[in-house]
Amino acid sequence: IIGSVGGVKEKVEAASKNGLKKIMIVQGTGKVKKGNQSLNLINYSQNNLSIHLVEVTNLNDVLFHLTGKRLKKENTSFQINKEYQETMKALSRLLCDRMDQALIEIKQLSIEESQLNKIATKKNQSLLSLKKKDYYSAASFCFGGNILAKEIAYTNKEPTQLDQEVKNLKRKVSLLEKRLQKEKIETISDLQTMMIVKERLDEVKEKVSDFEKNKNQSSVLAYAQERFFSAISWMYFFKMEGKRFVLDKNQLKKSCMNKISESEERYQYIELIFRGFPINSIKEKINLAVQKLNSQQYDLCLIKAVQAKAEANAIINSLGLDNESFPVFLESKRKAAAGVIAENSREGVFPILGYSYYQYANSLSGEEKYQSILYLEYALEMSELDIYFKEEKSPLFIQEKVVWDWMKLNNWWLCLIGGYLLGVGVTLAAVLIRRKR
Repeated sequence: IIGSVGGVKEKVEAASKNGLKKIMIVQGTGKVKKGNQSLNLINYSQNNLSIHLVEVTNLNDVLFHLTGKRLKKENTSFQINKEYQETMKALSRLLCDRMDQALIEIKQLSIEESQLNKIATKKNQSLLSLKKKDYYSAASFCFGGNILAKEIAYTNKEPTQLDQEVKNLKRKVSLLEKRLQKEKIETISDLQTMMIVKERLDEVKEKVSDFEKNKNQSSVLAYAQERFFSAISWMYFFKMEGKRFVLDKNQLKKSCMNKISESEERYQYIELIFRGFPINSIKEKINLAVQKLNSQQYDLCLIKAVQAKAEANAIINSLGLDNESFPVFLESKRKAAAGVIAENSREGVFPILGYSYYQYANSLSGEEKYQSILYLEYALEMSELDIYFKEEKSPLFIQEKVVWDWMKLNNWWLCLIGGYLLGVGVTLAAVLIRRKR
C-alpha cells in the first residue's frame, strides 16, 4: 500500500519547478485544506503547474503508470475455510453460552441496571455478528460480556473465595502449559494456535500477579479467568488441516529475529521523524519479544514482534489522513488484507488469525472504525507468516526427487544401458524370426 505523506501541494510545486510532468500521490489526498477552503490538487496541478496528477493505492498501480501494464492481477475473493468456520462457530458458542449462564447467575444479585445494560449491549453485538456468520467477532463480544459479568460476580464474593479462585486458576494454567508441551506444530494454523494460546496464558499469569498485589481489583481477576477460558477455547484449532512447514526451533528463532528487526526499524523511524508520538507500547512489545527470544520461547517472541510491527505500521500509514481520505485508505487496507488472505488460501495456508482480525476490523463502526486500521495491520502481518518458513516435503516426494536427480546425473549411463538393452532386444527378435522361418 502507498502510504500518506504530508505537504503534497508543496511537493507537487517542487516537482513542477524541476520539470516533472506526471506525479503519483496516494489515493484520497487529491484534495487539501487551505484555511477553511478545500483545494482540488488535481485541477490545480493541471491548470497552474501543467502537471498530470494521478492517485494510486498500491505498488501495482505505480507499476501500471510506469510500464502501462498491469503486472499483477489483483484477486481479493476467497472461500472461507470450512474447518475454520466450524471451529470458530463452536468457539463462539462456548463463549456466548457462558455469557448467557453468567447473566442468569448475576441477575440473582443486587446489581445496578447500567451494569446489566453494558452486558446486554455486548450480547446484542454478538447476536448481530452471529447473523452475519462472523463468528470471531461474536466470540470477541461475548468474551467482553463475560468479563463484565465475572467482575460483578467477584465483587459479591468473600476474599477467601477469591483466593481460592486464584489458587485454582494457577493450577489450571500449570496443567495447560504441560499439555501444550506435547502438541506438535506442523502447520501455520498449529503455529498461530500455539502463539495465541500461550499469549493468553501469559496474560493470565500477569493479571493473577497484579491481583495478588492488589486484591481489590476484581476486574483484573475477572479478566484473567475469562482469558484462561478463551485460551482453552482456541485449542480447538490444533490439528486443523493445512500445508506442512518446517517449524522447528531454529526456523522459529530465525523468523522471530526477522520480525524483531522489522518492528525495530519501524519504531526507530517513528521515534526519529515523529517525536512525541505515544509509542511506548510498541517499544514494550519489542522488549518483550527480545525477552522471549532470549528465553527460547520463540512462538511468544514471534507474536509480540508481529504486534509491534503492526502497531508501528498503523501509526506510519495513518499519518496525514483526515476524515475525507480515511474511508478510501481504509478500503485500500481491506483490499490488501483480503488479497493476502486469498493468496494464502489458494496455496493451502488459511491464516486463522489473519482472517479473524480481518473479520473483526470489518465489524467495527462508529468511532471504533478508526481502530480498524490496527486490526487490518494485524491481519496483514498474521497472514504472511508462511514466507518465513520452508514447506515440508513428504517422504514420497523426497524419494521421487532422489530418483529423478539420480537419473539426471546419470543420464549418459542410462542412455548407454538403454542402447545396449535395445540392441540385445533387436538381436533376440531377429534370431527368433529366423528360427520360425
